[in-house]
Amino acid sequence: MTARDTGTADQLADESAISAIYNSVLGVEKASAWRDRLAADRIDDRQCDIAARHLPQLPGMNDAARVAADVGQANLWSGGPPQTLWARRDRLQRHFERALYLRAKLCHDDQSGVAADFIEVLPGGGGKWLMIAGDNSICGASAGWPTTGRATDDWVERKIGIFGSYRAEWQGFFSVQSQPQDGWPGAPGWPSLAILRKPRSGLLLCQALARPSGAADGAVMLVEELPIGVCDICVDQLTEYFGFDTAEKLTLRQIFYGEGWLVLHTATGGRRAPELPILGSMLSKTGAPNYGEMLRLLTNLLAQSTQDQAIATGQTRPEERTLTTDVGLVQYLRFGADSGHPVIFTHGIFDGIAPLQRLQDSLRRRGLRVLAPWRNGYGGSGPIEPKADPVDTYLAQVEALIDEEGLEAPIILGHRSGCLFAAEAARRLRDRIAGVVCVGATLPLQSVGETGALRGHQRAMALSAVRAKAMLPIIVRSWRRNVRRKGPAVLVSPQMAAGEDERKLLSDPSLAALLDQSHRSMMDQGGGGYESDLKLAVRQRDMRHSPKAAPAIYLHGGHDQVTPVEKLQAALGGADNLQLRVCRRAGSMLFYSQPDWVLSALEEMRST
Repeated sequence: MTARDTGTADQLADESAISAIYNSVLGVEKASAWRDRLAADRIDDRQCDIAARHLPQLPGMNDAARVAADVGQANLWSGGPPQTLWARRDRLQRHFERALYLRAKLCHDDQSGVAADFIEVLPGGGGKWLMIAGDNSICGASAGWPTTGRATDDWVERKIGIFGSYRAEWQGFFSVQSQPQDGWPGAPGWPSLAILRKPRSGLLLCQALARPSGAADGAVMLVEELPIGVCDICVDQLTEYFGFDTAEKLTLRQIFYGEGWLVLHTATGGRRAPELPILGSMLSKTGAPNYGEMLRLLTNLLAQSTQDQAIATGQTRPEERTLTTDVGLVQYLRFGADSGHPVIFTHGIFDGIAPLQRLQDSLRRRGLRVLAPWRNGYGGSGPIEPKADPVDTYLAQVEALIDEEGLEAPIILGHRSGCLFAAEAARRLRDRIAGVVCVGATLPLQSVGETGALRGHQRAMALSAVRAKAMLPIIVRSWRRNVRRKGPAVLVSPQMAAGEDERKLLSDPSLAALLDQSHRSMMDQGGGGYESDLKLAVRQRDMRHSPKAAPAIYLHGGHDQVTPVEKLQAALGGADNLQLRVCRRAGSMLFYSQPDWVLSALEEMRST
């Protein structure tokens, strides 16, 4: 089972769409700083919304108001829950207005050499763009694209990616200056909107703009590159989220994956393409103010989903950051949504972050923002201090991360041996966290007999931790060689005991890639983290959940042979703020085989 097989996890969350609005309008860096700027200016959300409605509107840039009468708003959605879709559209519309206001506030000083009338409509997403005047000369450009010359110069065409059969139409596009066609004075003979679909390299979006004065020499063409991903599943998700009908879905697919030019005259009084009424309906459903912002949003969401799937299958590494703390350097990875309810993941000893990374696309759609720090001794975090308690060190890491990222009531998500650390966070950080979710928790080993469910090197390491700690470094190195020789599947295969579904997972090449990636990072320090965790695993510890601790949900496989359900239940005891949920279909690989259990528990915890 993959992250895409988890039912409701495939539905786009409002938080993800809203985040994409700010990313597409402002760019990722400015989007993350927008609230800081508002706070500094003492502008609250209501003032921001009011100010946004008074932004100057350039002709050709406020398509939504113009097409509203043509679309037939009362019958915009023929199926589904219209009230929910209307409320969603209105909410997205407000965020578009807010983002455009912020772009005017934050980006005004960034575009030197560009006429002031156009600063507020320039893309803020960090992509490539250029502005072409009515005489085809370049009058403004982003970094990396030509700032001089004419649109039809050969070197300019090569620089912006106009090749082969597209050149003739591009040349014709700018060679004729006919009478105004789109109902706004002063425009040259350009269409309002043109899209060049270039296979495997995204879209070239061309928008005609004119100054409010209507001067003939004031018209410009904004040419912008919009990178997109290739993902049929993502198109289905966008269709479901916005309530697009069949014709709109086909148009969306045509825009993303078609070839050649799509030319539209979007204002009244000009020629009309057959796609225009369909795009008008899509515009109304997304809440975007114009076609350009709508396409920026949709391409942003598509590229985002494609990137998420690349991370979830091990093709791309997640974003990494570092933080200096009192207990040394902390390296942590970021998963899920750019904004949303915070979660801090506590990895286990063998498979690390692999089970979490598989859920990247689902975490984003659920609006969960997950930070995964490497504990000391693993990855790029600091080394293990000989006399330091690893639990104390971990809790110091978590508190530093909460302070650095400004997290409010994060959920601690623990997996396997990481649940021991999560349980301690529930006791000692109860005033700073919302609660903990522990998946497939293991318990401290008290005797040699309790290692019987382990196999191979995992059992050898556990036995050494119980009886011969001096041998641990040698056994850990031997185990590392064993993983290289037999492959990363050995990181989870000894835990298998729950039927065909979990056995099939071991043949998934994307899982093997994730396990290998995680294992390599965990061994960056030569195994110091393993040795520390194995010593901790045989230390006696009271695992009873305290009624005074933060709420806890334990998820456990009914076929888990390493930690049987009955043993875990006895160790945890009972409390009103404790839940133990048992999945009878799963074993030790519950996080992998039943990810919907994990996602549902996180959603429930954040709603409490």
